[in-house]
Amino acid sequence: MDINLEKATIEDANEIHQMQLISFKELLDKYQDYEISPGNEPIDKIIARINQKETDYYIIKYNNISVGAIRIINLDDGKLNRISPIFILPKFQNKGIAQSVFKIIEEKYKPQNGWVLDTILQEKGNCYLYEKMGYIKTGKIEKINEKMDIVYYKKNMKILYVSDLDGTLLRSNDRMSEYTIRIINKLIDNGMCFSYATARSLSSASIVTNGLTTNIPVIIHNGTLIINAHTKERLFSLYFTEKEKVMAINILDKYPIYPLVYGFINNEEKVSWITDKENDGIKRYINLRKGDKRLRPIGTKEELYSGKLFYFTCIGERKELIDIYNYFINSDEFTCILQQELYREEYWFEIMPKKATKGNAILTLKEELKCNKIISFGDSVNDIPMFEISDESYAVENAVDELKKHATGIIMSNEKDGVAHWLEENYKGK
Repeated sequence: MDINLEKATIEDANEIHQMQLISFKELLDKYQDYEISPGNEPIDKIIARINQKETDYYIIKYNNISVGAIRIINLDDGKLNRISPIFILPKFQNKGIAQSVFKIIEEKYKPQNGWVLDTILQEKGNCYLYEKMGYIKTGKIEKINEKMDIVYYKKNMKILYVSDLDGTLLRSNDRMSEYTIRIINKLIDNGMCFSYATARSLSSASIVTNGLTTNIPVIIHNGTLIINAHTKERLFSLYFTEKEKVMAINILDKYPIYPLVYGFINNEEKVSWITDKENDGIKRYINLRKGDKRLRPIGTKEELYSGKLFYFTCIGERKELIDIYNYFINSDEFTCILQQELYREEYWFEIMPKKATKGNAILTLKEELKCNKIISFGDSVNDIPMFEISDESYAVENAVDELKKHATGIIMSNEKDGVAHWLEENYKGK
């Protein structure tokens, strides 16, 4: 089913008018609302509306056939949009066209204060459609005549706010300030849909976000996993295919580098490494995680790559990692990140399945939560995919210049609680 919208011009007024009269004729005959029915309007009204600067009129195309129209009215400087009217020709109704049109316009327009529309209260099918699409009755009902009433609906924008952790939400001591925790928790209690997307594991992220309310799933390992922070249930997982796994191992074997290997063995997350191949970076990683049940020291390469694998991490100097990084990048089979460890001299080279990015994971979470808009916050190059899919994106002042090029704006640094200050100032509540 090919459905698209074509922006209407004055030349389209007659076609819109004819379709409108046909589409509303049955309702006009039924309710006899001659003074307000679109089925009784002269073409002059349509021409006037097309000429309005705050109006966008579209012809609805179904397999390249004109089957209806929709008018979007931009109110309050575009912060609120009204739909009036939307109609589908009778012989094309009940094909899911209207639902598709709503999805298209909600991707195209992202009004801060949402959408409004009205319909005939007695037309249960129309009311059902709008309520299915997330519209809620405002409580206002206007009596037109003895046969009909107009009921008013509104749909608020559901925004998904997502923040990176290290260098963004966390200060340099790897913790959030009391102010950040207090503000974000208060806004979450007031209805804010907030999550984080991090390169960390859930075990590590849970420590540094202690005190933060996590009532929706979080994104870990740079987008390879979406997980319920409380139940540990994995809602989304990306693993290396057997082909990808073999290819990655063959490339790694060409270099004197031994990675940390992340995977699930018997449904338990494990981090495996060969004990007599530890460099200083690996040793530091292990020492910082003493007591972590995920740690799995092993002695052979065969053991190293067992299980359902989703992530490889190589740690070392940049000159040690740059050649293998370029080899992986040139293969175009993986998502790869090479970046300096925050507040450290060593570099981390991370290898993931091709589709594993923060951006893809956030889109999955957006769909799961039925959000309309994404606002994100970050500081590093691994946040670029997240910024690219966001409707608004904000880099903290301490962010790398490469990320700032992709940002909607720059906010205060992580040390000054930039994310929390922005949210406190800009979140409008339920």
